[in-house]
Amino acid sequence: MILERTLKNAKTVAAENENAAFALMKEGKAEGYAQNRFMLRARAETLPGARLLDDSFAGLHLAFAVPKNRPAAARYVAQFVEKAKGDGTVQRVIQDAGLRGEVNVAPPEQESPYKGM
Repeated sequence: MILERTLKNAKTVAAENENAAFALMKEGKAEGYAQNRFMLRARAETLPGARLLDDSFAGLHLAFAVPKNRPAAARYVAQFVEKAKGDGTVQRVIQDAGLRGEVNVAPPEQESPYKGM
């Protein structure tokens, strides 16, 4: 678990699901809760006195999945993503969602593994 490797002076507590984990905070049985900033912002609004830390413990990378043995599909998705990053679409979506400063557009891929397919 990334938190256990990152937080050297903290004890992690397992919970059944996200709601159960956040309930530990509300009940005073946990002193912190880790989640992506977008989700944390909404949850923090329901917990008086909660605050979001400015830094983060890990970078989050999102990915697309396509069925195996579908190189054309993989190539299409890779090209679509690069075009959306390059033409500003992804940046506009980030701004429209109010995530400015919290989410950044990934740099362009240097070489797609699907280029020659």
